[in-house]
Amino acid sequence: MPPETHICLVTDTANYERMRIGSGDFLVPRESVLRTLQTDSGVTEATIAYSSCREYTSESTIHFSGTEPRPNTAGASNSASSPSPLPAGLAFSVVLANPIDTSIAAAGDVFLARIRLPAVDQTSNAVLIPAGATIRGRIVRMEHFPGTRFVIAIQLEALEVGGIATPFYAKPKDTRVSRNQTERTYLSRPGVHIVLPQLMELGNAASFVFPRSKEHYVVPAGYESSWITLPPPATP
Repeated sequence: MPPETHICLVTDTANYERMRIGSGDFLVPRESVLRTLQTDSGVTEATIAYSSCREYTSESTIHFSGTEPRPNTAGASNSASSPSPLPAGLAFSVVLANPIDTSIAAAGDVFLARIRLPAVDQTSNAVLIPAGATIRGRIVRMEHFPGTRFVIAIQLEALEVGGIATPFYAKPKDTRVSRNQTERTYLSRPGVHIVLPQLMELGNAASFVFPRSKEHYVVPAGYESSWITLPPPATP
């Protein structure tokens, strides 16, 4: 080790075991132990334990050129079977359809939300997203800082109107916290606030900070957040 670290020796031991996840058995790490011997004869040991491993699946739909997806609901209107692209910059609010329980929720979990009020085009006053439309999203970060806070990041993935689900692109509307500000600084203010995503998260993820000293927290159903639509990603 470099002399400036004042460390003589470092060992890292990982123990693996087979675990049943979904329908298969996987060899996964159970515990990792990092041990350091310092030049002053001090010894430090850090242990990381892995638990509650989960299996996630993805869904995809392929549409060939010249074909249109057919609605699943009989009697659905033509506008529902061929929804028009939403304009970028359309403001809307969503409310959680079900609570998010930090004792069982994890990054990768899917959640459902609903549009609180109709999203209206400011020029034509046409309703572009009806109230009550279903939003499917995903938890992309779930962190607990014991004794201080929970941080939950989510992103919206699909909009369902009239039984037709389409990809949905949006970003959080509330961006009052700059990248140079930390979550700890913002926690000094009362209430629950939304912050920009961390560096490794996409720009369409919204991070929420819940200051709590307890070991468990449930984000209630009906929790509201504000968003703005984004243009679809460019096709290569």
